[in-house]
Amino acid sequence: MKKTVLLLAFFFFQTITAQSQEDALVFFEDKENIETALANPITILTQKAIDRKGLHNTPIDARDVPVNEAYITAVKNIFGITVFAKSKWMNCVYVRGDLQNLEALEGLAFVNHVEFADKSLNLGPIVGGDMEDKFFIENQASRIVYNYGAASNQVEMIAANFLHEQDFTGAGIDIAVFDSGFPGVLTNPAFETLRDEGRLLGTYNFITREETADTSSSHGSKTFSDIGGFLEDEFVGTAPGASFYLYVTEDVTQENPVEEAWWVEALERADSLGVSVVNTSLGYQDYDNPAYTHSYEDLDGFTTIAARGANHAFDKGMLLLTSAGNDGQSFGFVATPADAPGCLSIGAVDQQGEYAGFSSFGPNASGLRKPDVMAQGVSAAVVDQNGAVDFNSGTSFSAPIMAGAVACLWQSNPQTTNAQLMQIVRESAHLFENPTDFMGYGIPN
Repeated sequence: MKKTVLLLAFFFFQTITAQSQEDALVFFEDKENIETALANPITILTQKAIDRKGLHNTPIDARDVPVNEAYITAVKNIFGITVFAKSKWMNCVYVRGDLQNLEALEGLAFVNHVEFADKSLNLGPIVGGDMEDKFFIENQASRIVYNYGAASNQVEMIAANFLHEQDFTGAGIDIAVFDSGFPGVLTNPAFETLRDEGRLLGTYNFITREETADTSSSHGSKTFSDIGGFLEDEFVGTAPGASFYLYVTEDVTQENPVEEAWWVEALERADSLGVSVVNTSLGYQDYDNPAYTHSYEDLDGFTTIAARGANHAFDKGMLLLTSAGNDGQSFGFVATPADAPGCLSIGAVDQQGEYAGFSSFGPNASGLRKPDVMAQGVSAAVVDQNGAVDFNSGTSFSAPIMAGAVACLWQSNPQTTNAQLMQIVRESAHLFENPTDFMGYGIPN
């Protein structure tokens, strides 16, 4: 009988242990060879990245030095802990493992502290339900002179056609697009011109660690088309002359803050490659594990993993555009990273320039004006993964429409800093003198 009780107790303990998996960030104390790396930055950055930082006097500092791989290996070697992502800017790794083992990490000499995704498990405040289909709205079918075709309204609403007429099409600007997948990008006729001209610079899936962006989700193919797509006399994106990196950071099978960590990894890679503009048609607030869900108070622009990463990216000279979100009629407020001051957050209007009811509003929890500006997100023209022109709705499309236009504007004066450019865009908007919580500063021109 005693043996039976012990056996049952053992299985009960094993069950409890198996269910006590937690997600966390593990922050390290230091990095190695910082002075050597900064003295020879080509060892940690590409020449294009160094040149871009030099143009805007953006400092190259210890944040650019990679995480100590010996520390990462030591964490990986601890039984029951899996490392999913790393961030050099924050000097940390995103892990999942048994709660007791994760807590024990703080006893390691090279670990500064552990920050749990379940905020109730943290000793102090962080410094700085059912899974929804976050693309529900988007997935519903609904002297250069271009014939913009179906894209005419969304391009002309923000006067991107004027930039194109001055021969500013995004040429020489590298743009990174972060999304859930880009199926058909190697065959889609809308991207044939940029493929033939060598302007598809690279793809990567941060979830599977593969050099491909071809997944089952076509959301990214559509958002990408609003920037770089071109079908003669049918459709023109807002930056048809730019060059692109396509990164998968969104896992459509789950909602978990590890996706924020993958997103930050993608930012760091983009920065190291010299990318100037990043478009993110993604947002994070509600998670499968309710303990990980961000409250409104978390969305202060400095607390979430994504917001912290966005602010580092801004410091590093990049311009990030992100969708405000489609929660205007549910949670309400902009999600992260749209809450970050380091992001230019884009809400949605209809074809007439009126506020779209689904578009998330502001301010963020620290009172910062969000969204920043607006673009068409109701019945926006897109090109699907097979090359057919379609119309979809969502802030997922207003952001890339604006991202391409901003890239063209930056091309016109590359010496402009990202902070100056963000303010120029805000001040050009029609509500700049009378901004609102729903429309921000309005529609830029």
